[in-house]
Amino acid sequence: MFALLVPNVAAASGVNVESRRPAIDRPGGQFEAQGNFGFRQGNVNLLETGLKARIAYQHDDHLLFYFHDTAMSARTLAKNGGGVTELGSRDTRFINRHMGHLRYSLRIMDWFRAEAFTQLETNEFLLIRTRLLLGAVPRFTLYYDERFGMYLGPGYIAEYEELDSRSFITQPGTNEPNNWWHRANVMLNLSLAITDRLAMQSTTYAQPRIDRPQDIVVLNDNALDVTIAERFQLRLTAGVRYDSQPATFCAVDLPVGGCAAVDVRQIVGTEVHIGNSLAVTF
Repeated sequence: MFALLVPNVAAASGVNVESRRPAIDRPGGQFEAQGNFGFRQGNVNLLETGLKARIAYQHDDHLLFYFHDTAMSARTLAKNGGGVTELGSRDTRFINRHMGHLRYSLRIMDWFRAEAFTQLETNEFLLIRTRLLLGAVPRFTLYYDERFGMYLGPGYIAEYEELDSRSFITQPGTNEPNNWWHRANVMLNLSLAITDRLAMQSTTYAQPRIDRPQDIVVLNDNALDVTIAERFQLRLTAGVRYDSQPATFCAVDLPVGGCAAVDVRQIVGTEVHIGNSLAVTF
């Protein structure tokens, strides 16, 4: 699949696995890819790159799939003396995130699947140098017919997090940038086919730390898919990511004597995103 992507108003961190889950109705493999590239030079110098890809294989009751999402964007302004050559520097980037997710799903009954997954990601603007997830999730089909589906997935996640020590100061519960966390993970997915050409999907994740329940991450993702023609589909998305206890960091690389009070910042705990994409399948 090839897709022309229109940039998001704001990019939110978080991974909606349900929107990337392959719908394979026959044994065998499947591959999809979306890419975008943008370059602008003049009063505003802009460089944007992105790649989304998914590969899946199904055999009997076994499903294995992997998806990848990477994006990097940088900008300079001519009025501030910025040029094209500075687009590669750290100070000009405003998006820099990369993620890979591998999942195995075993269908035990029509209404029940057992799943295990691992995920590796980095996100410069959440201070994440490395985040590794290992998880197990039972996935229940609460209701399904030709128009409406409801799915529930309570589970467990082990999370290793390495934050950027160049600017990290502290976060609730620890003063160390490298930590193992243990989280509960509850997923609720709703899908509705309004007509043959119009479909909606909503997915919500709640991930509290088991030893510190007040430290919770909530992700809500919503999509409206409009089939324009046989091979053309418009997708409108909106969602929010909430982190109840984000880290505190220094606006500059940490000096030897510590961060000056004027440079102390906290990662914004609530992110909202709105986006759209036009997909062409062949």
